[in-house]
Amino acid sequence: MDRTYTGSYGRLKVSLGDFLSNQLINDLIMRDLEGIEASLRETSYKEDIEQLASLYKMPELLDFAVNRHLIKKNRLAQFSPPPNARPFLKAYFMKWDIENIKSIISSKTLGYQATETDSFLIGFRNLPLGIFAGNMTQEDFRIMISLGSVDAVIDYLTRYGIGTYLLVHLDEYRKTKDVTELYSAMDSYHFSTMLDSLKFYNGDENNIREYVRETIDSYNILSVLKAIQLSVPQDQVSRFLFLRGSIPANVYEEAIRMQSIEDAAGHFKAYYDLTAAYERYSRSGLLYHFEVALKQGITSKYISRMSSLPVSLNSIFYFILRSELERENLRAIIAGKLYNLSEERIREMIILV
Repeated sequence: MDRTYTGSYGRLKVSLGDFLSNQLINDLIMRDLEGIEASLRETSYKEDIEQLASLYKMPELLDFAVNRHLIKKNRLAQFSPPPNARPFLKAYFMKWDIENIKSIISSKTLGYQATETDSFLIGFRNLPLGIFAGNMTQEDFRIMISLGSVDAVIDYLTRYGIGTYLLVHLDEYRKTKDVTELYSAMDSYHFSTMLDSLKFYNGDENNIREYVRETIDSYNILSVLKAIQLSVPQDQVSRFLFLRGSIPANVYEEAIRMQSIEDAAGHFKAYYDLTAAYERYSRSGLLYHFEVALKQGITSKYISRMSSLPVSLNSIFYFILRSELERENLRAIIAGKLYNLSEERIREMIILV
């Protein structure tokens, strides 16, 4: 056992018992929103609900409580690693900063007003757009919200690495007013930073590197499928692929040329079996089924591996993945209830490990 991780992991281990069981998740699917709130008040979410109850009403209260819970988990993980692991976790948690930056840019492009309060980014109709669980401060986002244009936001971000990266794509945005290239650049920066910052210290960090690479595969596969559904020209699709995953570039190029969701999904079978996802897609027309299937396969594989390893960065990352997955499941259930989806449809959106 690496003693540099022992004290760090001890702080997380205390919180492992807070995760909701699969049985409870399944039980929540059968309840209405009031029943979900009552059930969560009997868990570690009680404090989150009570802290926000005076500020928000149902159903926003549930969504904000779930977000607040993840913020606490992330902060616990951020302060847990020994120095050698911190650069990677800082790079990983950048995902939340990028989510918020995208929301701010979208708000400015669409002419909507975004605000911030109590660690959340709030948007149109008081809906939560993002959470402050990354590296940037609430003050950073307050300043960006107050700025008058997308150009000004990118200029502000030059104090961080991501801003300099975005400047390369600013002229194209000015010509087209299409945010797609800016968003793709942010995702590419995030993937690159994660892979470049991961250092091998214990020797078992390869699991985390492969998780990131398979996450990149998922991102690229979904980009290809979306492009086919929207009839985007092949040369444009290739610009938005990030080729540091495990699937070679020629496989993506061949899939794009197929111009059929069924054929393209089947083309990736040597890497990811999307047969069941395509069957669901063929009934609903929603690409979300592919996203859930990829997430299910990748997350299940690596959570299982990391949970059985000795105390290391894997232990901390296992805690992070479990926290994120729980949030996604709860948000899926809450959204399903709001839109009156059947229990069967909601179960298709849930990932249990």
